[in-house]
Amino acid sequence: MEEWIQRMRLAFSNGKLPNIQEQMSLLGYTTEKLDGLLAKVERLQELHQTQKTEYAEQYAETQKFDQKFTEINDLYTKHLAFCKILFKGDTLASASLDFAGKRKTAYSDWLVQVGNFYSQLLKNPNFMTKLQGINIKEEDLKAAQNRLSEIIALKESQKKETAEAQKATEARDKFFDELYPQYSEFVAYAKVALSQSQDLEALGIVTKRG
Repeated sequence: MEEWIQRMRLAFSNGKLPNIQEQMSLLGYTTEKLDGLLAKVERLQELHQTQKTEYAEQYAETQKFDQKFTEINDLYTKHLAFCKILFKGDTLASASLDFAGKRKTAYSDWLVQVGNFYSQLLKNPNFMTKLQGINIKEEDLKAAQNRLSEIIALKESQKKETAEAQKATEARDKFFDELYPQYSEFVAYAKVALSQSQDLEALGIVTKRG
């Protein structure tokens, strides 16, 4: 996109050079019209910068989410492994804590599985008593739950940034699609109207040398 913006800016700017303007103004490309086209190029530049900013913000939010996800999942995996040893042979613990179940990888399923694990531990006094024996306290489990709340908030923020990035891309691309035909038409007229290759090159139009 940067290359197209540079090409358009060069063509419309140098279209105002006296020797080029003399020919192109006969085809309707007055200084005023070229200034209007240049203003559109600057608007495209603004939209492109906005799009880049939005994608940078989306990337930053995704990094935060991934970091938090890894942090919580590592803690959950450790707690789960401890519980499988601690509650070995306990059918209630095995069922309620989902020992035999496959570990979920999709975010929404993972969130339910991990959230259930900690809530089941916290609401069962017998589980909590046994956990104290391996130095896992109530505040440790509640801290894990708080981290789940944090990752939910991060996911929502990530979704918001993704939507804004997509919207910015659509706005930029729509504007480009409207401006490009005007640039293409200008170039087509210039190729016919300007006989000197150096004039065309001043507009960024490369010509074959005989």
